[in-house]
Amino acid sequence: DDNAYTQTWVIKDANCNGAGGIWIVSKRNLGEFLMRKQSDEILIEDHRYVAQKYAFPPLLWKGRKSHVRCYCVLTADGKCYVHRKAFLHVANSSFTDFTSSCTSDQCVHITNCCANSHDKEKFAG
Repeated sequence: DDNAYTQTWVIKDANCNGAGGIWIVSKRNLGEFLMRKQSDEILIEDHRYVAQKYAFPPLLWKGRKSHVRCYCVLTADGKCYVHRKAFLHVANSSFTDFTSSCTSDQCVHITNCCANSHDKEKFAG
């Protein structure tokens, strides 16, 4: 259901890195997220958070969500230099639609190397 994607958000803790402090929140799991917030204090009062709409449709590589990271330098005179090599970051689990309970499975959504390197069967970095 494409409508489910338009109502899905990624909440990120701006103070975390390595895929820490990331939640996939939709109408389907909002109540659970808010209950966890109250009981587990998953949101830290003095941290800043970023809410971003879920990017749909995701770029898939072999059925798994992915993103390309490339590096460039933009100089003061407007010239741009792009590094010849880029990185393909890939989630550990196959992407499924939101009709399943995949919003709770971060291995479907997180394409960060730090978060995915624990699974040596799927991580090739």
